[in-house]
Amino acid sequence: ALAAADLELANEPGKDFLLHEAINLVEDEYDYILIDCPPSLGMMTVNSLVAAKEVIIVMMPEFLSAQGVSQLTRTIDIVQRRINHDLKISGVILNMYNGRRKLHKEASEEVAKMFKDRLYKTYIRNSVTIAESPGFGQDIFAYKSDSTGAKDFSDLIDEIVKQENNNE
Repeated sequence: ALAAADLELANEPGKDFLLHEAINLVEDEYDYILIDCPPSLGMMTVNSLVAAKEVIIVMMPEFLSAQGVSQLTRTIDIVQRRINHDLKISGVILNMYNGRRKLHKEASEEVAKMFKDRLYKTYIRNSVTIAESPGFGQDIFAYKSDSTGAKDFSDLIDEIVKQENNNE
């Protein structure tokens, strides 16, 4: 559906600002608005970057993912310079992490060098329960609150809230 939206928006005047305009209509009703983007740099992602104040990048600790993040950070820089001067990367989350894989350990070290203090200390480990929960129409906490996936997300939420409180 999002790919079709990209095609529909292609010739729309002011296409980069459509989501921003929609969010402006309701933003006073919410403390936070989270925009989950597809792993591409299409119109929906650009619209999201124009509308957002902060970006949290979620990536797998692998080479191709790191290449995609490099391209994403370039796009964020362009959007920040040209359109949304307030946009910033507030953090990077490593997802589907497996500490037994040498590749993941090495990739996480490289990401730490790239993003320094913006890499969250909490990694979301590769977890069957995280993959299963959407199939049951539940989030990880409702599906299996005692799982490693639920613990990882809970720890990540705590870390993000702490970062938010320190920035106030």
